[in-house]
Amino acid sequence: MTDFPTAPSEVVLLRASSHRKIHELALVLRAMSIDNAIRQEGPSMWAIVVLEHDFARALDEVQRYELENRGWPPRSDEAARKSDWVTSVGIFIALLIVLHVAATRGAFGLDWYRAGAADGAAMRGGEWWRAITALTLHSGVGHLLGNLIFGSFFAFVVTQSLGAGLGWAAIVLAGALGFALEALVRGDFASIGASTGVFAALGVQVAHQWRLRRVVRAVAWRRWAPVFAGLVLLGYLGISDPKESPEWMAREAARIDVLGHAAGFVMGLVVGWFLGAGPRGVQAGPRVQILCGALALVAIAGAWVLALVPM
Repeated sequence: MTDFPTAPSEVVLLRASSHRKIHELALVLRAMSIDNAIRQEGPSMWAIVVLEHDFARALDEVQRYELENRGWPPRSDEAARKSDWVTSVGIFIALLIVLHVAATRGAFGLDWYRAGAADGAAMRGGEWWRAITALTLHSGVGHLLGNLIFGSFFAFVVTQSLGAGLGWAAIVLAGALGFALEALVRGDFASIGASTGVFAALGVQVAHQWRLRRVVRAVAWRRWAPVFAGLVLLGYLGISDPKESPEWMAREAARIDVLGHAAGFVMGLVVGWFLGAGPRGVQAGPRVQILCGALALVAIAGAWVLALVPM
C-alpha cells in the first residue's frame, strides 16, 4: 500500500471590501516569499488565502506593514507644503547665474575658475572646498542652461521626496562627495559644472525611492521618472561613440567629465540610501527643512570665501 502525501490546506488570512487593498497586501506577502491567492467571495468582498503553515507569519507581516504605513500616503496638501519647489529652484537658478556672471567677468579682479575648479592635485593637497565651488562654475551659456534645465527637473523630483531644504542639502553633499571621489580615483584632473550634482540628485532619488520599495502605495512616477530622465541625460551627454556622432556632439563628448558624473551618481546612491532608512525614510519638519537649506547655502558661500580670500 502506498501512502500519498496530504496536500497542504489553505486558510483565509483576511477579507476586505477593497480589491485594491487586498491586491496591495498580497504584493507585500509575495515580496516576503509567502505564497497566497486572491479570491472573490461576493460582489464586493475579496479574501487572501494562504497555506495553513504560513498563516502565522503572513498575519505578522500584514500587521507590521499596516503599523508601519499608518497614515500613509500623506494628504496632498501636506505633501505640497513639504516642498516649496518654486522657491528653492528659483534660488538655485539665481545662484548659478550670479556666480556664472561673476566668474566670466572676473568680478573683484579675481580668477574664479582657477580658484574654484575641481583640481585633483589641489584637492588632495587640502583644498577640499573646490568640491563645492566647482558645482557652481560653468564653461559657457550652453553648459549653464543645460544644467539649469536638468537640475531643475531633478530638484523637483528629489525635493518632492525629501522636502526642499533636506533635498538640496543632499544634492550639494552628494555632488561635492562626487568630486572628492573623483579626486581620489582619478588623480590629476580639472573639472567644473553642476552636472556632477545633477547626477548626484539622480542617485539620491533612485536609492531613496527603492529603499522605500515596501511602501507599494508610493506614486510610480517618483520611482521611474528619474531613471528614464537619467537615460535621456546620459544620451545627451554623449554615451554613444563620438566617432559616429555629429561633429558638434563629438566636441561635446570630448569635454564631458564622465568619471565625475559616475562618481556623483554613486555618491548620490549612498546619500539617498541613508536618507531612505526606516519604513518612511528620514522625516524632517519645517524647521529642519529650513536649517538644511540654509546649511547648503552656507556651505557654498563658505567654500567660495575659502577659495577667494587669501589665507
